[in-house]
Amino acid sequence: MKSGTIIKNNIARKNGGGVVIENTSTGNSNNFTMEGGFISGNQAVKNGGGIYNKSTLNLKGGTIGKTSTDEDWNKATDDSGKGGAIYQEGTCTMEGDIYVPFGYKERINDVYVMSPIKLTGALTKGSPSSPVMTLCRNYSYDWTTYNTGLSQDTDKSFIQTYYKNFGLIQRGNKDLYEITLDSNYVGKIKKSTTYIEISGTEFTGSSTLTRGGDYSQVFIAGRSINIPDLYVGKYELTQGEYEKYCSYGKAGTQHGPPASNFDTTENPSNYPAYGINWYDMFVYCNLRSMAEGLDPVYSFEGGETDPRKWPDVVKTGATGQEKYRGLAGQNDDWDKITMDKTKNGWRLPTEAEWEYIAANKNTSDTLYPGTNDLGTNGTYGWITTGDDTLDKPRQCGKCTNGVNGIMDLAGNVFEMCWDWYTTIDTGTSEDGGDIGDAVSKDGIKCKVVRGGGFTYGATAATVIRPIQNAISGSPVYNRITDRWNNCGARLVRTKVTP
Repeated sequence: MKSGTIIKNNIARKNGGGVVIENTSTGNSNNFTMEGGFISGNQAVKNGGGIYNKSTLNLKGGTIGKTSTDEDWNKATDDSGKGGAIYQEGTCTMEGDIYVPFGYKERINDVYVMSPIKLTGALTKGSPSSPVMTLCRNYSYDWTTYNTGLSQDTDKSFIQTYYKNFGLIQRGNKDLYEITLDSNYVGKIKKSTTYIEISGTEFTGSSTLTRGGDYSQVFIAGRSINIPDLYVGKYELTQGEYEKYCSYGKAGTQHGPPASNFDTTENPSNYPAYGINWYDMFVYCNLRSMAEGLDPVYSFEGGETDPRKWPDVVKTGATGQEKYRGLAGQNDDWDKITMDKTKNGWRLPTEAEWEYIAANKNTSDTLYPGTNDLGTNGTYGWITTGDDTLDKPRQCGKCTNGVNGIMDLAGNVFEMCWDWYTTIDTGTSEDGGDIGDAVSKDGIKCKVVRGGGFTYGATAATVIRPIQNAISGSPVYNRITDRWNNCGARLVRTKVTP
C-alpha cells in the first residue's frame, strides 16, 4: 500500500473492515506492507476494524485512524469485538513514519495484540503534535514485546518530550507497562514499577478485623465490602505528575516542599503534591484519565466527565498550555460530584480500599502499615516524634520499607480518600456514608484522610482511622475544600477486564 492510497468507510460483518491478512489455504503466509496512505472510518462487527492480521503485516508509513474532523475512527462495533484500529495475531513489524492515533476508548481505533509487534524504526523525525509511532498510546491488551528498538536520536530533548506524551499500556487483564528511557535515550517498554497490582476481595463482615490490637472502624462485623482488583500508586502523587495537568490554588504553594530549607540538589518534581483539595483531585484524575485514553470516573451533575466543562472550574495558563484546578470555596454542586469505580480511570481510593492496601490485603494485623514499630524516620514512614520534628515532606519513595512494594503509607503527607467522614455501621455503603451524615467544620462537610502527615505523630499514621494524639483521641479529617501542606493523594485504578 503506497502513499496516496485510501481504504475508507468499509464494513465487515465479521473481521477486518479495512484489510484482512490471513494465511493461504495451504498455510503459506500472505504479506501486507503499508508504506503510506490512510486507513480510516472502517468497521468490523467483531475484530480488526482497520486491519485484521493473522499472517504478516509490515507497517512502514501512513495513518491508521481518523485524519480529519469529517472522518470517523476505525471501529470494532460488537461488545465482544477487539481492536478498532488493528487486531494483531500474526507477525507484525512497525517502523518508519507510521501514525496510529488512539481513539478514546476500547474498540475505537485501539490496538489489540495477541502476538508481538516488533518496533524497529528509529525515532528520527516527527514532532509531539504529529509523532512517529504512537502505537504505545493505544490500549494494548496482550503486549509481549518489551524493547521497542527505538534508537538514540541526536535531539535528546525531543525524545524526552515525546515519551512523556505516552500513557501506561495494559497487557490483558494482568499487568501495566510503561515507557522508559535508558541512559542512552533508547526507549523500552517494561512492566510498570510506578503502580502495583493488588488483588481484591469480598469482606462478608463475619467479624470485626483488628489492627495491632485495635479494632478497625471500617471492616466491622455485619458490614459487606467488595474490594475490586486495583492498580495502586507505588508512591504518593508527585508534584511533577500533578503539574502536568493542574495548577495550585493555595497561596504560597511552590514547586518543592513547603519549607524553604530543603536540599536544592533534590528534584522537586519527586516530592508529593500538596496544597490540593478534593475538588482539585476530581479535576486532575479525570484530565489524566482522558489524556491516557481511560474512562473518567468522576461525573458532574448531568453526567459530564470532562472537567474543562464543569461550572466554575478554574483555568490558568496561556492558550495551548492551559491547566485547571477546582474551586477554593465550598460549592454544593461540586459536593455532589459522583464516582463510578467500575470504570478504569484514575481516582482516589475509598477508605476501605486504602485500609485494605495498608493492611496487606487484610492479611496483616500490624498497627502501622507493614509494622508494629515505625522505627526511625525513613524506615517505614515520615512522622514527627519528640526527637524528630519534621518541617517538610520527603521525596516520594525514600522509605526503606513498604507494603507489597507500596511506599510512604505512613506519614509524609496525609492521603485523601473518596469517603465523607461519617460514623460507620453495618448499613454503610462500601464507598462510605452519605454527605448528610458527614462531620462538618465551619459549615463545610469533611472527607476522610489516612496515613498521617509529616506534622503529626504516630497516632495519625495507623492502619485504622487516625487520631491527633493519644491524650485527646480527637479524630483527623479535612474539609473538602482544605488545601494543607501536609495533605496529598495516592491514586488507584480499578482493574477492568476487557
